[in-house]
Amino acid sequence: MPKLSVLIPVYNGEKYIKRCLENLLNQNIPKSDYEILIINDGSKDNSASILQYYASKHSNILFFNEENRGSDISRNKLIEKATGDYIYFLDIDDYVIPNSLSTILELAISYNLDICGFQSKTIDQNIKSENVDVELNQLRSINSLNVTTGEEFILSNHFIQTIWWFFIKKDFIDKYNIKFVESNGQSSYDSVYATKSLVLADRFAYVKVPIHRYLLSDNSVMRASNLEDQTKLYNNLVAAVIEFNSLISELNSIKTLDPSMNNYLIDLRGKMTRDIINRMLKSKISNSFFKEKLRVLKVEKLYPIDILPANYSLKSKIYLSFEKNMKLLFLTKRIYSLRS
Repeated sequence: MPKLSVLIPVYNGEKYIKRCLENLLNQNIPKSDYEILIINDGSKDNSASILQYYASKHSNILFFNEENRGSDISRNKLIEKATGDYIYFLDIDDYVIPNSLSTILELAISYNLDICGFQSKTIDQNIKSENVDVELNQLRSINSLNVTTGEEFILSNHFIQTIWWFFIKKDFIDKYNIKFVESNGQSSYDSVYATKSLVLADRFAYVKVPIHRYLLSDNSVMRASNLEDQTKLYNNLVAAVIEFNSLISELNSIKTLDPSMNNYLIDLRGKMTRDIINRMLKSKISNSFFKEKLRVLKVEKLYPIDILPANYSLKSKIYLSFEKNMKLLFLTKRIYSLRS
């Protein structure tokens, strides 16, 4: 049985497959100890044929074709197929540096961690090669880890609401039935999955070495530029913050959250909502769409936002008065629309 399952959903990723998989294959772990499970989520490019080639050449790569239903559904299917002790979620346009996974895996197993986190580094999409000797030397020099709860880590660090910066134990996932919120098409539910996982983790450790590479791509969903993609993006972001709001109640029903943790989650919910509103104001979406989404947030009691911005000041007071006035927000959106 493998010790690690790397799970990758792919949609139109032909440009990135080689780099992602070659780096995964260039690891100092026996093939029998890790599996790479991939779902081709109805790609319209040559992803399927490229993935099929890699699967035919490498016994630890398992490849599945599915109709396009979105990455969250694909990840849930991959979790069900995974047989490793630990699971790692990776996007096809990102990658991990060579010979890095063995150290993370060994630490996770030896410390019996629910989650083992590590650092990431953002890179430009045009980068061709890099020297990773510094990172590998840092990995080799690790003598011990500080084990805490996930809550303690969140409250004392800058929490990243994504899923590609940690290994998570399969038994831990099964114990709490941690699944991705399923929705057809694009999704933005990483924040819900990551938050639920971290808050419930009793044994967590963090490796301060950037072994993951996040690709800053012009095609990123979060950097959508055309109207159709922006509409999908904001539909999903609004749905995600509503789901995050439900998560706070769910977590309180599973365990007694420390008051500071509960306040942190409420504060984070407000920041997520504020960020969505600010981005929609300056986006290409229609005025009617903006009004609809703002009213949805109001119905869900997520707007007006009940938290203050950081460094509360006179400027913040003015902004809060503006933010709470729906008519002013609608007028501002119309002005941005006329300028664009």
